[in-house]
Amino acid sequence: MGSGPAQLGHGRRRGHRRLSGGVHTLAAKAFDDFLLKFVGSRITRDIGTPQERSYSFGPEVLRLVTIEEGLPFANFASPALPGLRPGAHTTTVFFRMALEHCDGAGIVREENCLPAGEIQYTGNTPFEVVKKRASAAG
Repeated sequence: MGSGPAQLGHGRRRGHRRLSGGVHTLAAKAFDDFLLKFVGSRITRDIGTPQERSYSFGPEVLRLVTIEEGLPFANFASPALPGLRPGAHTTTVFFRMALEHCDGAGIVREENCLPAGEIQYTGNTPFEVVKKRASAAG
């Protein structure tokens, strides 16, 4: 599951899977399992710099939608954050899980499961804030 856009899709396959260590998941229930175990997220801006700031949110940041074939899908959507000064910045998203969650799409724990606790979900994503242009009176 690792780095990537802050989106989660679950429940593609139906059926029971047995993972190493005796972990079981029913793929049809994987989406509900994720929702029950998702505690929240943390957005960190400018990580590793003197300007670093973190903002934490609970499970209310998930937006539930249905995609192709009627599959449930969760998308992360934070409230508006305080503005930044013009220049280069970064953002990194972390998820907090109450318990390990497996997506039911495979049997490889490292590829198909999120561990309990806080995990880095996205990479350190760069972006730039530009000065607002003065509007021409017209």
